[in-house]
Amino acid sequence: MILVEQVEANSFAWNQTPLPLQSQDVSEAGPSDRFAVEGDARNWWGERLASWDKVTAVYILATRRNGTLYTGVTSDLVRRVGEHRDGHIGGFTKRYGCKHLVWYEVHDLISQAIYREKSIKSYRRQNKINLIEAQNPDWRDLWFDLVR
Repeated sequence: MILVEQVEANSFAWNQTPLPLQSQDVSEAGPSDRFAVEGDARNWWGERLASWDKVTAVYILATRRNGTLYTGVTSDLVRRVGEHRDGHIGGFTKRYGCKHLVWYEVHDLISQAIYREKSIKSYRRQNKINLIEAQNPDWRDLWFDLVR
């Protein structure tokens, strides 16, 4: 019987080591498999890693070129941007019509994505525009590239 320790995703601060949550029998798993749950990739701390189905990302939506900007973070980019586009999410994006995905940055860990989102939200507007134009100078709606 092989036992692997899982840890709770939010059980640590940046300067602490994570605390074990529980042990799990992974007899069928190979020696390199850290967790036995298929399709549930996690790092050492138990945080979910991005997969092709669910892309963890920081993103910026806009109304138009140089229009109103919204910065967000998600663990499922395609679903979340689709919700914004369809108007299923109330609040800022619905009120101001931010529906065009003009920039995004993929991360392996949701904690990294959240940190990056907070950093971008603290940027001045011109720095956000520079960030968008470095990757997407024509301000194309990148949504269509995602759903192809």
